[in-house]
Amino acid sequence: MLKASSLKTQIAKRFLNIHEFRAQNLMKAYGVPVPKGFLVEDSKDSLKFAKKLFEENSNLETVVLKSQLLSGGRGKGHFKDSPLTSGIQFITKNELDKINGVAGDMINKTLVTKQTGAEGKKVSYVYLTECLKDITQESYLSMIMDRNSQQILIVASDQGGMNIEEVAEKTPEKIFKYYIPIDTKELSESKALEVSKNLGFQGEEHVKEGAKVIQNLFKIFQEKDTSLIEINPIVQIANKDIKCIDAKFSFDDAAEFRQKDVFSWRDLTQEDPDEVEASKVGLNYVKLHGNIATLVNGAGLAMATMDTLKLYGGTPANFLDCGGTATPETIETAFRLILKNSEVKTILVNIFGGIVRCDYVAEGLVNASKNLNIGIPIVVRLKGTNVEQGKEILNKSGMNFHFVEEFDKAAEKAVSFAK
Repeated sequence: MLKASSLKTQIAKRFLNIHEFRAQNLMKAYGVPVPKGFLVEDSKDSLKFAKKLFEENSNLETVVLKSQLLSGGRGKGHFKDSPLTSGIQFITKNELDKINGVAGDMINKTLVTKQTGAEGKKVSYVYLTECLKDITQESYLSMIMDRNSQQILIVASDQGGMNIEEVAEKTPEKIFKYYIPIDTKELSESKALEVSKNLGFQGEEHVKEGAKVIQNLFKIFQEKDTSLIEINPIVQIANKDIKCIDAKFSFDDAAEFRQKDVFSWRDLTQEDPDEVEASKVGLNYVKLHGNIATLVNGAGLAMATMDTLKLYGGTPANFLDCGGTATPETIETAFRLILKNSEVKTILVNIFGGIVRCDYVAEGLVNASKNLNIGIPIVVRLKGTNVEQGKEILNKSGMNFHFVEEFDKAAEKAVSFAK
């Protein structure tokens, strides 16, 4: 079954992720303490910004160059086209003469991490920040929209700086969960204090400081339509100051109309170009690794289609939800994207016509097949509005369509062609 992976692909498409420096600036605007830093777009500016950091903090000994790309595991990653072996580089005060060169070996270079796959991703920018010392407590804090409970879930642990799943597996007693009603505008002081204490901060005054940080992060979560805030780690320095070091933010795509500022931060260079093209015409498209392409209307039906293909021994080549926008033009765009994948052996079209008219879909299929000279078999299952007209259009086309009325039979037919 594909349910877990299907859900992951849907999540990937429904949320906007932003670069770390954007998250840091957003937190700063809400009064959340973060390390001082500068965005470096031109490597030649690195030395200038580093000198400024050292001037502003006489106790600073080291600065950090952090690759800005939308992937985790940057520190353990490696560059494909650079001598550097990590996406995170530390430069001491005595090494400033080499900082421009190091930044140049990062910007626009391809970094491979455990999340990017072997192809890697290009580093868009470098974020130059203070390297904090005398850290006495590293903790983990996240806020997420929990769809099972339909509440906001706050997760806290005094075991920060490491994989939270590993902490949950080995020492589950170190994980604290708090469910907050979704309509809560502001996190209460008592709840924030409870969370702060379980982050392991020392000193009553600093526990209160941590609580204020948590309240401000919750305010961001609610006011900015955030679906995920993950701070790993949130630290205490010398048993005193609290700072949020590494941050991951995701935002609900459905809120784009009221979060114009946030969505202006989208970095399209970090996204798959085919998926970007699809989104421009209202298609929800995610590449997978199989050989049976799918074109379906509705996310639930698309997931069911992929699962059914797996049940019959097939492997989907994509998740493609055309929603209620299926027109001859969008269908041709969908087919053009599908056919870029040389592994595709057949296409399964599964449309339930409600808002979408089956005759429109049929016209789109015929036009796309002619314009793109499609030679592989296309299995079509249509149900709903104007289905008979759609069926007639396909039958009269004289093209390589295989109309199947039953869902299971259509999936089975597609798998047989792929084999």
